[in-house]
Amino acid sequence: MKNPDALSFNQAFESPAQDGIAGWYFNTYNQKIDTIEVLNSSFSFQVINGSVTFCLGNWFPDIYIPSDFNYSIEKAKKSLIGDVVSHSSIAGQISDITIKQADIDKSTTRLKILPQEIKNKIELHVCWEINIPGPVYYLVYFDVITGEIILETPTIFSF
Repeated sequence: MKNPDALSFNQAFESPAQDGIAGWYFNTYNQKIDTIEVLNSSFSFQVINGSVTFCLGNWFPDIYIPSDFNYSIEKAKKSLIGDVVSHSSIAGQISDITIKQADIDKSTTRLKILPQEIKNKIELHVCWEINIPGPVYYLVYFDVITGEIILETPTIFSF
């Protein structure tokens, strides 16, 4: 991490006493590069007697954010129309749902940076996060340069 001042803390709480000494946990917000949130990039610290005794998390170097994207929000959303997504209920039933224009019209989209581990390396992808609400309940990360779906997450939606 080049600049520790870039850390912003969103949570602090007292940890249980160990050998009669209480400590504190501090959690940071996700990192931002050029105002775009980098998912899964927060830190957790444990501090006891003024010393950091535990640190876990991810922080990534600055990356080049292209100014022109090959895939606009509209192009990304349009490419999802007609896709069939599957959902599993807690009971194990699987339902297939076809994404329609109306589902896309109700979706929300944000620009995010998504780290992905591929062959023991971390790749950072600038992505459109497309959140499609019910009845589809789907979250998709769509690479703005390649048009590849980097991550898609179906939702368990019934019991």
